[in-house]
Amino acid sequence: MAKICLRLFLLLVIPLTVWANHYFYPGQNVINRWNEVKVVQMAFNNGQVVLAGGETARAQDLSPEVESLGSVYAGDSVITRWNELRTVDQIFADGRIKLSSGEISNINDLKVEVAYHGNFVKNMNVLTRWNELRTIDAVFADGRAKLTNGEIVNLQDLTYEVRRSGPLFTHLTVITKWNEIRVIDQLFADGRIKLTDGTITREQDLSYQVQYLGAFYTGVTVLTRWNEVRLVELVFADGRAKLNTGEISNISQLSVSQYGPPGLNPAEPPPYVRSRPLPRPPRPLPPQPRPRRG
Repeated sequence: MAKICLRLFLLLVIPLTVWANHYFYPGQNVINRWNEVKVVQMAFNNGQVVLAGGETARAQDLSPEVESLGSVYAGDSVITRWNELRTVDQIFADGRIKLSSGEISNINDLKVEVAYHGNFVKNMNVLTRWNELRTIDAVFADGRAKLTNGEIVNLQDLTYEVRRSGPLFTHLTVITKWNEIRVIDQLFADGRIKLTDGTITREQDLSYQVQYLGAFYTGVTVLTRWNEVRLVELVFADGRAKLNTGEISNISQLSVSQYGPPGLNPAEPPPYVRSRPLPRPPRPLPPQPRPRRG
């Protein structure tokens, strides 16, 4: 009789069962087939589970809460397939997830926020395909990003800021194809450049300032094709020069005067401009023999 009572106790009273490789125990959160989150009160070895409130369910119709599923944890920020930002509240073993908004979603419909994706990271300055300057607020595992203005975009529609691109870098003086002198404010990986006046342009439409180009440098005196005397203020890599009158000219149309005419006070020539040495004085003639007296 004692053995029979013990067997009944084990079968009916111990509130623990294993069903479909999941343990059920009192106080455990589970989700049923109708996406309702319940709490286990008792579980039996025959697969029956008593939920809080007296409701009875089959273990096969329930999925227990778990700490994580893949790379998704409770508290993670996620984005839905409809570009809605949510926070994970509870995770269940069958892949269903309860969000902080109360919605029940499937893990396959969510993408978790990540620290970086490719070269993109949070707080990075980016440029959209429509030349809009934005900052990344969050990056998600599938390549979507939330910008600080609330937009959800694909990273493939963005280009990120870089410190330099070839010979170009921030604060460098450049000249545009329309002969406008500008300064670089930001550079981006796809070759687009933001100038300090807010203009967005491309590298191929700019030429950068150089210290010198051949015999041309800042302060050198030049003569234009119309015989006008000018001083060079800026020299650019493509052969254009800005003169002290504000004109933009090509150096092929200018002639260099190393020292310039009096009154213009040209800059001293740099070390690489060598002045010609002065000619040597003629050697004195050897002394002639004195004529003899007859």
